[in-house]
Amino acid sequence: MVNADSAEILARLAQARDECQHLLARYQAQARTLAAASSAAEAEAAGRRRPGRWRTGPAFWIRPRASAGEGIPPASLGARRRRDRSCARPHLMEVGMEFSIHRQDRPPLTLEGETLADALERAVAEERFLERAHLEGADLRGTHLTGANLHGANLTGADLREADLRDAELSYADLSGAALEGADLEWAWLREADLRKANLRGADLEGARLRGADLRGADLSCARMTSADLREANLQGAVLDGTDLRYAYLQFADLSGADLSGAALEGARLYGARLEDANLEDAGLGGACFEPDAP
Repeated sequence: MVNADSAEILARLAQARDECQHLLARYQAQARTLAAASSAAEAEAAGRRRPGRWRTGPAFWIRPRASAGEGIPPASLGARRRRDRSCARPHLMEVGMEFSIHRQDRPPLTLEGETLADALERAVAEERFLERAHLEGADLRGTHLTGANLHGANLTGADLREADLRDAELSYADLSGAALEGADLEWAWLREADLRKANLRGADLEGARLRGADLRGADLSCARMTSADLREANLQGAVLDGTDLRYAYLQFADLSGADLSGAALEGARLYGARLEDANLEDAGLGGACFEPDAP
């Protein structure tokens, strides 16, 4: 007979084993792609460096008249335009912007760039923290934010289509209604993030940590979520048709009413998951485990 204390110890050991296996899978994947990723990043950085992008010389600043009631996103409030007067031909002057990013319970963050996306890319390259930043409705399509610290940031309704958010810290962030179609979120941290009604169609979420995340009504169709950690996540009514969930951690996830038609669930861990009224038509369940002590 196994007493209650022994059962609790066994449960904790099983949980620790799951965490170790998840981390091991992550490091193996990173080891395979590190060289290629480094080469691609260097080539991309070299391509973005254009001669004459920023000129030296005296400059003056113009603050546009903007207020929260004029329909300008909070991220762009306080933006100022810089014109370089050292150029002999005024109509060819280089233009830059300074952005004041508001942050909850934090002093504003001042960033420079040609666009808000460019300013954020510079901030990430400089390893500046963007936690709790107010970026509601921001146009960040295709922005490179690998490893960005956006913990608790407000990104409601933001356009992050095709954005590179690999290894980004987005835990507790508000991404409700955000457009993340085709975004790269490999191994990103999204613990308890708010992703209600977000569009993640075709996004890459391999190994992403989504434990306790709110994904109610989110569109995850055709997304890649192999080895993703979705334990205790709320996926009520989510669209997961054709989604790759092989070897995903779905223990105690709420999938009631979710559309899992054609989803790949081979090797997924589904112990304690709620599947009431879920559509599992043509879903692949080979090797899926519904037992608490899955290897």
